[in-house]
Amino acid sequence: MNLNKIERILLVRLSALGDCAAAIPVYTALRGAFPKAHIAWLIQDNFSSLIRNLPGLDEIIIFPRQRWRAVSSWRQKIREGLLLQRRLRLKRFDLVVDVQSNTKSSVLGFLTRSPIRIGHGSIEARELSKWLNNVHIPSPPQFKHVIQKNLHLLTSLGIEEREPRFSLPIDNAARRRIQRWLQSHDLPPNDYIVLFPFCGRKPKEWPDRSYAELVEKLALHGRKAVVSVGPGEKEAAGRLISPPARQAVFLGPETELPELIELIRSAGICVGGDTGPLQIAGALNVPNIALFGPTNPERTRPWSNCRVIPLHSDPDQVLSEIEERIS
Repeated sequence: MNLNKIERILLVRLSALGDCAAAIPVYTALRGAFPKAHIAWLIQDNFSSLIRNLPGLDEIIIFPRQRWRAVSSWRQKIREGLLLQRRLRLKRFDLVVDVQSNTKSSVLGFLTRSPIRIGHGSIEARELSKWLNNVHIPSPPQFKHVIQKNLHLLTSLGIEEREPRFSLPIDNAARRRIQRWLQSHDLPPNDYIVLFPFCGRKPKEWPDRSYAELVEKLALHGRKAVVSVGPGEKEAAGRLISPPARQAVFLGPETELPELIELIRSAGICVGGDTGPLQIAGALNVPNIALFGPTNPERTRPWSNCRVIPLHSDPDQVLSEIEERIS
């Protein structure tokens, strides 16, 4: 590998939210090692706003998964797919770093015709990626966390980055919107709790009744809190807040991703399961309590300021952890 000839780099991490957040240190390390290179990130349309303010990122290439799901015409999907393929080839990337390393991500990397396509090796190389990527980097056994595994991909480029560096700059417009909402609910910055009750997979979620009981206990203890609301979650989230608790615990605004990040950034503590927003809390070094059940916390816990507790914990245990972190 002639590193002096690498001028155009593509990072591929399409989804999901937490995994994209976990790939940011790879981008930061690449930018530091190749300060003059053109670096692009290929990402799904519904997660692109996560990275739009990354310092020094030259280009975001959208994989339009959400758009294609809404389009019924296969002819249109094929036409747009061919346009994406042509765009990737015309970029003439010298290097592809496939952080995701599954069939979809490695096919897209392969379509660039880049001569160097780095992906995970061993069990981290999923599906067809072991055949479509041409540089495979297995993770050493001492690296348990996915962020460590991701950064280890760069050792083939001579980049030794042991401590991940996250870069999620403030989105000023989103910050103003969240500050107005917080002021309207008398929620001082760094002095409220955000609850993330939904993970997208039921086995990873703390039971609704446990969240509802925790909400009541927080209100009784005079703790201000926000129940986060994602797309289509407003009704389910509202059921977690009993009428007596509504003076202290509020249903959050239906945020886009930039507003969600600013809501997390201003929080005193975040509580939830193995979910993307909690990964963002870890990236921002916001104190967080992570309820883990079927997934391995050694691999996917929030990177920093995290206290992992079992998913079967009762509300009193979680409340005790919150009080301990706050004090």
